[in-house]
Amino acid sequence: MFNVLHKEEGEIIRRIFAEYTSRKKIKDIITGLTADHIFNRKGKPFHKQSINDILHNEMYIGTVRFQQHRKENIVAPIVDKDVFNAVQERLEKSKHKPAAHKAEDFICYH
Repeated sequence: MFNVLHKEEGEIIRRIFAEYTSRKKIKDIITGLTADHIFNRKGKPFHKQSINDILHNEMYIGTVRFQQHRKENIVAPIVDKDVFNAVQERLEKSKHKPAAHKAEDFICYH
């Protein structure tokens, strides 16, 4: 096996998955990590895309993709497959929601 994470990194990854599974929004996960002084490997706060990448990364269930090949049980899993699958379902549902929160309110002046 390769690409072994430090114990602390594994705990952070599990926390991110657990919080997302418990219906927390990504921005709230970031706020909590920052409040607890938990930063990325560069010592900077996590951002939405990095959390999104973590939540999509199959490596955390022991699966590695290289080009068109997919190998399971190559690395030690950090996250339970059921938790990972639940996160994937939520991510997929969120992807298809209307972007109402992104729309700007328009003010009409007459």
